[in-house]
Amino acid sequence: MPEIAMKVAKERKSSVLASNAIHHRVDSLTSMVALVTIGGSYIFQDASWLDPVGGLLISLMVIKAGLGNTRNALLELADTTVDDDIKESVRKAAIKVLAKSQCSDGVEVRAIQGMKSGQNYLMDVELAVP
Repeated sequence: MPEIAMKVAKERKSSVLASNAIHHRVDSLTSMVALVTIGGSYIFQDASWLDPVGGLLISLMVIKAGLGNTRNALLELADTTVDDDIKESVRKAAIKVLAKSQCSDGVEVRAIQGMKSGQNYLMDVELAVP
């Protein structure tokens, strides 16, 4: 289930869906760690050390997921998350529109910039005109 959620998040380029998928993944992994530590304490006589080890593993998984989400959120705030393939797609679309325009003589696309706003992208197209 978490893999399906992450696939949908990548298809839609949604950081909210990706965070949700990571949350599901961490939940399922913590359940497995809890099962192993509780089961191990019943199987082995002197396995009181399993409880803190399980807690440490769960803490590390939560910290790793939190750092990943924090990194992605900071990248979105810094406007660095627009991928090159999206910029290239916008460039091709702008060139296609300019080619259809009647007053496009000498107009060229200089730069493409943008930022992510939720699931949408706000793009700036810099044109050079004669």
